[in-house]
Amino acid sequence: MKEPLTIKEVSSVAKVLKILAHPTRIKIVEYLENEEKNVTSIQDMIGIDQSGISQHLKKMYVNGILRKRRDGVKIYYRVNNQMIKGVLQCIRNCRHHEKYGYTLDQ
Repeated sequence: MKEPLTIKEVSSVAKVLKILAHPTRIKIVEYLENEEKNVTSIQDMIGIDQSGISQHLKKMYVNGILRKRRDGVKIYYRVNNQMIKGVLQCIRNCRHHEKYGYTLDQ
């Protein structure tokens, strides 16, 4: 039997899931999964205006999902830790289940 999650672990995971519960944020995290990118690159890939991207990036940065560094006038973001990459992998696994007829609608 697997060891049950502690209250602290459940709270931490719930916070991350709440922040990531937006399609744009999931796409940003996926884009930043393996390397840092500057805001312009993120904006070009996601396809929304800088104001919208900045709001999403700030929310994820303030909540510890992303980290950032400044290089002159450019700001670069990257995924902050392995747990976030694990959550992204779980999302991908759900996509694979959907291919075989298992959906959240059932």
